[in-house]
Amino acid sequence: MKTMHTKGPWAVKGTNPPMIYAREGLDIIAMIDSMGEMTLDQEAANARLISAAPELLEALELAAADYGLDTEDGDDPHSNAIRAVFAAIAKATQP
Repeated sequence: MKTMHTKGPWAVKGTNPPMIYAREGLDIIAMIDSMGEMTLDQEAANARLISAAPELLEALELAAADYGLDTEDGDDPHSNAIRAVFAAIAKATQP
């Protein structure tokens, strides 16, 4: 699958507001500034989650490939988890 997003790893720098960077700080991915609607701890937690996105997507894609997961296998006892894996991959990769 062709990657459309900025390649990871992404990292968080700063705290007020936290910024997510790629390529060792050369590319700004996002700035988390809730304008006072969230606590600084919430902003930092959201920034960490966003910065993990490339690795999380890669892990899901590897799991799907390594385990030969198939969204059509409705009899599999893990079919809900399998559907969740493919839904998360789709959410991250489809416009």
